[in-house]
Amino acid sequence: MNEKWFSMPIDKFTVHQMNEEIVESYDSEFRFQSYWKQIEWVQAMKPKSILYVGVGTGFVPEYLKKKGFSVTTADFDEKLKPDHHVSVTEISTIGKSFDLAMVCEVLEHISFEDMQKALVELSKISRALVVSVPENRSKVWLNAKIPMLPEIRWVIPLPFGSEAVTSPAHFWELNPKNERAFEQAMTHAGWKIVQKERVVKLATHAYYRLERAP
Repeated sequence: MNEKWFSMPIDKFTVHQMNEEIVESYDSEFRFQSYWKQIEWVQAMKPKSILYVGVGTGFVPEYLKKKGFSVTTADFDEKLKPDHHVSVTEISTIGKSFDLAMVCEVLEHISFEDMQKALVELSKISRALVVSVPENRSKVWLNAKIPMLPEIRWVIPLPFGSEAVTSPAHFWELNPKNERAFEQAMTHAGWKIVQKERVVKLATHAYYRLERAP
């Protein structure tokens, strides 16, 4: 597996080092598209228990709780008041099992080596996994609505992109050169890729739905 695409050196960075402009602009139209996709998949999967890794703004776990889902949160940042203060690379220390774990916009904040470890850790405590990561590649997307016909939504990924990262908080981002290595990391960790999707208007992210391989 080619790890060089994931090993771009960056300075140490934490959530608390973000400037105010980044924090204030975090909840944008595009961010809510991400929230919607996460919620849509959960509602379709109907898990009895959910582990939400990476509290972020807290919008998705709180919304899911209000919809009647049993949600447990985990984060390395104690200031975000997660149910479990733990890194995703040591997530199995929670000592509980879940129907679904959600790791959205989290894995790009750790190195490729640690990302592999996190995927193995998650496979120890969850039967299914939802992952989303930023994707730095060119795409064409179409959203069309003709009266009396279903809405058409297409996202067509193109075979070129950039190896650069769009945030100093990211160790790596998905691109055409590392996509295969990232998906191999999932299968090597014991996961089966069930669904992969890109969202119209949020074509900067890739979403994966995984199940633990038999």
